[in-house]
Amino acid sequence: MADHLRSICNAKGIENPLLLGHSMGVQVALQGWRDGLQVEAFALVFGAAGRLLDQYGGNDRLGRYLPAIRAVIAARKGLATALWKTILPSKLGLAIGLMTELNAMHIRPSDFMPYLQRLSDMDPEVFFAVLARAAEHDARPWLCKVTPPVLILAGDRDSFTPSRLSSAMHASFPDSRLKEIANASHAGPLEFPDEVGEQLQMYLDELRELRRIDQKLPVA
Repeated sequence: MADHLRSICNAKGIENPLLLGHSMGVQVALQGWRDGLQVEAFALVFGAAGRLLDQYGGNDRLGRYLPAIRAVIAARKGLATALWKTILPSKLGLAIGLMTELNAMHIRPSDFMPYLQRLSDMDPEVFFAVLARAAEHDARPWLCKVTPPVLILAGDRDSFTPSRLSSAMHASFPDSRLKEIANASHAGPLEFPDEVGEQLQMYLDELRELRRIDQKLPVA
């Protein structure tokens, strides 16, 4: 994904972009910079710098179960795909999300259902292979070398990437600022779009004032 990011920037002639990444996009953005993409600034939203499954729900249970999940999907590919495509984009899939992560008081089902639909369009075997690679990725050892400025947004109800991971990133970057959004889960951008948008706009205004980026600079 980091390779694709750099290829897109090169193909479109995008120089020194502001990289905004949500969830696993945080890792993709950081790895893109590590691989040589010239980045003007980062906005890292509700994500972690590495080994994300080690912290899900406060423990590494999901990471330990992942090989077994992948083995079952590989052995029962037809059944697994049928269940994946049936349950995810349904009211049951939404209910599971509401019970396990989402803030039911602040998210609109009409905002979240398109995500479930797109997710159900993926091959489950591919999805869990990508998740396994993300679980192995760890940018933490070199965060201290990241020179562009960084905005970190975190949710205090995010169980997938707990806010303490955002605090740790904030402490590691040479130039970063951290904003925690109250009552936000991992889907904070959908639950609190106005608050997230306000923080991003303030960050853009700050960068422009410091002459770090031009107003017409593309955002990737």
